[in-house]
Amino acid sequence: GLEGWLETNWPDDWTKRLSNWKTAATYQIYHSIGMVIVGLVANFTKRTAVINLSGCAMLLGILLFSGLLYGWVFTDSRIMVMIVPVGGTLFMLGWILLGVAMIGSKTSAPHMRED
Repeated sequence: GLEGWLETNWPDDWTKRLSNWKTAATYQIYHSIGMVIVGLVANFTKRTAVINLSGCAMLLGILLFSGLLYGWVFTDSRIMVMIVPVGGTLFMLGWILLGVAMIGSKTSAPHMRED
C-alpha cells in the first residue's frame, strides 16, 4: 500500500525536508505577524520611510527565506539554500527598522496621512 510506495519513492532525507518545511512555515507566520505590526505602527509614527523599509525588508525576507526553503524541499537545489541567509538578514533588518520607527515615534494618536 501507501507505506510500501513511500519507502521506495520518498527521498531518504524526508525528515530533514519536513523539518525545513516547518522552519519555513514558522518564520513565514512570525514575519507575517510582524508585517501586521508594521501596518499598525505606521498609523502612529511620522517615520514613514523607516516603517516602509521595515515592511519591505520583512516581505522580501519571507519571499527569500521561506520561499526558497519551500523550493528546496521540492527540488533539492543547492543554489536555493545558498540564498536563504539573505532572507534571514532581511528579517533581522526589518525588525531593527521596526524598532527604530517605534522608538522614534512621538505621536500618540493615529497619524492620518493626507493624500
